[in-house]
Amino acid sequence: RQSVTALYYRGYSPGAAAVSFVSFTPYEFARETSDNIELAWRSDHDSVTFNANVFASWYKGQQLFGNGPLGVGDSVVVNADRTRTIGAEADTVWKPTPTLSLTAGLGLLDTRIVRFGGDPSNDLNNGNDLPFSPSVTGRVAAAWEPTAKSRLDANVRYSAARFSAYQNTADDRLGNHVLLDLRARHFIGRFSLNVFVENVFDRFYFTAKNPVFGAANIGRPRTFGAAIRAAF
Repeated sequence: RQSVTALYYRGYSPGAAAVSFVSFTPYEFARETSDNIELAWRSDHDSVTFNANVFASWYKGQQLFGNGPLGVGDSVVVNADRTRTIGAEADTVWKPTPTLSLTAGLGLLDTRIVRFGGDPSNDLNNGNDLPFSPSVTGRVAAAWEPTAKSRLDANVRYSAARFSAYQNTADDRLGNHVLLDLRARHFIGRFSLNVFVENVFDRFYFTAKNPVFGAANIGRPRTFGAAIRAAF
């Protein structure tokens, strides 16, 4: 079975008034609109399922966090005149046996601030990446059900480097990382026991940075957990 779809839609986020939490100065920002297209292909054949799609979005007035009245560190919502994103995603699921499922996925993304507008100094941002937009993401996973009541999952995730802010400075850069998560589940009557380990190899990685305040967010370190659930 195969299917091909094409989709167009327009996005809209209204403008608003707000107050800077640093300078306590009221300000306004304009609406954001986007034109989006997506082409998708779905294929399901015997034990293999394949999905792929390509997409593109063109924004007018995209709402981003920028500098407020006090300059760097006074974060407010600003509008970028023109921005765009182009990307592709693909994943496949293969079931070599009724109890084993293997999954692989890949994502490609290119983002661009085409024209920031406003103060001429913002021309330095022309061509910068949008924040939190890795160019490559990937996933490989396996799920095994040795019995009707048991399931084991392993999941490897990859993210390429990206930036915390549209300024794209070296201090904003977040490095790439690879993470491994494991999970097991077993049913006993009305109860289910779930055990998991996240970030098995205890990789250290940043999820956001704010060099102005000398602050950063880091990803969760190696984490163990267990839960018992009951159904009635």
